[in-house]
Amino acid sequence: MKVNFMYAFDYDRMMTLVLGERFSDEQILEMRGYLHDVRDFWDKEKDRIIKEIQNVAGMKFKGNVDCYLVKDMFYTALSHPMTIKKEDDLDILKAIMIHELIHVLFVQNTGKGEELIKFLNEYYPKQDMLFKAHLPLLLVERKVIEDLYGDRFMRKIMEMDRHSDELSYVWKEANKLYNYFNSNILRFLKENVVDRKI
Repeated sequence: MKVNFMYAFDYDRMMTLVLGERFSDEQILEMRGYLHDVRDFWDKEKDRIIKEIQNVAGMKFKGNVDCYLVKDMFYTALSHPMTIKKEDDLDILKAIMIHELIHVLFVQNTGKGEELIKFLNEYYPKQDMLFKAHLPLLLVERKVIEDLYGDRFMRKIMEMDRHSDELSYVWKEANKLYNYFNSNILRFLKENVVDRKI
């Protein structure tokens, strides 16, 4: 599996203008330089990250991923099309990449992803789709980050997400389940959550 990083100035311009910001030729040059930096960073990290995501999730990537870089947008990142807002802290970029690639992995494994949602619909019928999409993702994300970069770095990421209205309540549930999770998210949810062992 390969991540193809790209910069499309029309896409970047659209995201910038939607926020009411000014787009300039200088931004194009800045983002082309950033593209080079991200490619260098990813070349050093990719093998470890991809392997660990697949091991922890119990799934394999089924294809390559195109990832667009933009200077500004409302979200930090999107998984489809994979889009990442410029992040100067490359440690934070690692966590963003892991998060978005887990989303991509679940989508590429459509049948397993649908099964995950089915299990979560049974156990969390009143929760919204954002919760159901992120609960298994955050379990995998935490395990991957702790395995690769340690507990201290994971605490930094959780502290950042604690300020996110969208993710803070999902992290609470993920952290309750985390001590029982080791790998293979589908099997874990089936055997522990759906069958009410936890």
